[in-house]
Amino acid sequence: AKSLTVLDVGDLIAEFWTDSPPMPKDLIQDFSIEYTGHSRVDKLQAVRMKMARDGVDFTLITSLDDIAWLLNIRGTDIAYNPLAYAYIVVTQCDATLFVDQEKLPSDLAADLKDAVIHLAEYQELEEFIAGLKTGKKLSFSAGQCAHRLYKSIPKEVKRVRQASSISEMKSLKNETE
Repeated sequence: AKSLTVLDVGDLIAEFWTDSPPMPKDLIQDFSIEYTGHSRVDKLQAVRMKMARDGVDFTLITSLDDIAWLLNIRGTDIAYNPLAYAYIVVTQCDATLFVDQEKLPSDLAADLKDAVIHLAEYQELEEFIAGLKTGKKLSFSAGQCAHRLYKSIPKEVKRVRQASSISEMKSLKNETE
């Protein structure tokens, strides 16, 4: 039997791409319930119900379109796509959105906080994940989670790989959509 060893050599691209463009700074927009049919609070509650059924403590969402749909936000970070660079971690009682906070208009930031969504800087996700407590369960979509983030999950945290529950929720359209 042959064995395969994967060697992590770090970020090779960063070493050579010294003039990479800065992250976009355009403002993120609130996408009205008039167009979505459900509030971000309702959508987060649906995610939490799935988490309770699955027995997980945290859900890491890395897919930009899932985050845009879940939070009813739109951005312009990627040409021809209404997306903003962000991550979100959802728990049973709150959520933390990792995003460049300079891109959030004050009214949207206040609305997110009212929905018990804490704000953290985009680059703080790995530290947050690394700080998860022993014995907790973290769910994530393996096909959408970067290896760098996967490596930051402590060994003592149970990893629950599953398909994105939000992708399924997005496929079930309401009358407004």
